[in-house]
Amino acid sequence: MSLFDRIRVRRQRDAPPAGMVPADKLAAQAWREAGRAPVAGEQGDRDLLARRERLTERFALLQADLGGVFYEMAIRDHVRMDVLTRKAAELQRVDADLAQIERELHGNPLPAPFPTGACSACGTPHDAQARFCPSCGQPLAASLPADPTAQTVVQQISRTNGSSGAAP
Repeated sequence: MSLFDRIRVRRQRDAPPAGMVPADKLAAQAWREAGRAPVAGEQGDRDLLARRERLTERFALLQADLGGVFYEMAIRDHVRMDVLTRKAAELQRVDADLAQIERELHGNPLPAPFPTGACSACGTPHDAQARFCPSCGQPLAASLPADPTAQTVVQQISRTNGSSGAAP
């Protein structure tokens, strides 16, 4: 028996049962299908996944940046609330975009939040859940502490650090 005959017999003997496809053939088929044009709806998912990836990276960077800025201000004993609130507002905006994309990916798209108010400093509309203005970073009236003690603490921090809390 020749070498080729022995290989052929071994392949027949080691062949998977009828109806089963070898893993290498499945992998080859998957590679071929990956190169095909996307079906309607798949491109949207790819775009959403790519956007989610970009927003996730941006969120992580903004979060680290906010923590780093606060740390640097704290060790120098000069905390500027206006800078921190602007950075927090930007982080909040990215977080809201990321949450919307997650809902869309899971099949629960919600309409964009309907503006429920406007910033007293710049007039930019904001939704009910916003704690900071998406444009100038000012704390919104609904998010100010209702507790007078907490309000006093916020005012004392602002006075101690030489910051009025207003955007420059």
